[in-house]
Amino acid sequence: MDDVGPYSVITVNVSLHGLGLFSQRRLVIGRNYAIAIEVPDSPRRINAWGTVVYCDPTEAGFNAGVRFLDMDAYSKACIDDLLTSHVSVC
Repeated sequence: MDDVGPYSVITVNVSLHGLGLFSQRRLVIGRNYAIAIEVPDSPRRINAWGTVVYCDPTEAGFNAGVRFLDMDAYSKACIDDLLTSHVSVC
């Protein structure tokens, strides 16, 4: 499977350790991906490297889980702010 290039997914949930997402494409378990999460009302985005830990097919696509491997300090702070404030901005 050739999955080079960016493609969109829907973020279902996020934590400091990883995220759950919905994708129209199957993600390869064990493969590392560059991740960029757009944050509403923020001039920057969350950037991280993550590895796929599961990818389960559904009738509409795939539910997947990604464990973060690395991210910059801004991205960590942004996720922490999102989790502690329960607001969609950082």
